Amino acid sequence: MVLSVIMRRRKLDHSIPATLIGGLEYVLEALNEGNSLFTTARERLRFLVAEWEKVDRNLYQMLCKYPEIGSRLRQGLILYLDVSQDGNARFLIIPLDHILGDRPPVAEELFGLLVADSRSCRLGGPCDRCGRYYIKKRLDQKRYCGRRCAHLASATKATINRLRKERADRLRRANKAAQEWSGTRTKLDWKHWVSRDQPDITPKFLTRAVNKGKLCPPEVPAQSAQRRK
Repeated sequence: MVLSVIMRRRKLDHSIPATLIGGLEYVLEALNEGNSLFTTARERLRFLVAEWEKVDRNLYQMLCKYPEIGSRLRQGLILYLDVSQDGNARFLIIPLDHILGDRPPVAEELFGLLVADSRSCRLGGPCDRCGRYYIKKRLDQKRYCGRRCAHLASATKATINRLRKERADRLRRANKAAQEWSGTRTKLDWKHWVSRDQPDITPKFLTRAVNKGKLCPPEVPAQSAQRRK
């Protein structure tokens, strides 16, 4: 990164430094869908973040694996000296897309803003439920972007567990009823007999269970077969 002289020739939009002080928020907007400005860079940016995560956010190890990324990071960011009216000064890291307004943001430049932000450790995601990236409220917040997704995911998991138990119970009762059918004198086939004995078990449920190997059709004893003719 170099201290840019071009900024002296072109007035910097005052909204840019204010945005880029919070580079994490800016990159978060690029990572998540919603802003068409970042459409072309989003997939590549998500790839970079995923690779960064694979090495426990060790940028040195990542750049050893992908040296070309390091070159693009250094070429795509500019160090800008911002002097306020009260006389204070600060350096801001500005991606080239803010200067070259005729092109969309580049993923490597956005990634550079992320790793240069001292709060990058608070980037979380993607959320296990909605798939969005988020800013952690706690450093141990690892799975969900917020309470809403956590609660919905918990409710979904509970529903899946309940349905699994209900299905296992139906299979158990269906198997028991099917064995009882073998000793009856009814002319009904075993599926309809089981369905009549267990009203919440339909012939279609039994058919699917047999096709998936979850339930074995009962054997028809020779005597029972003669009685049903």
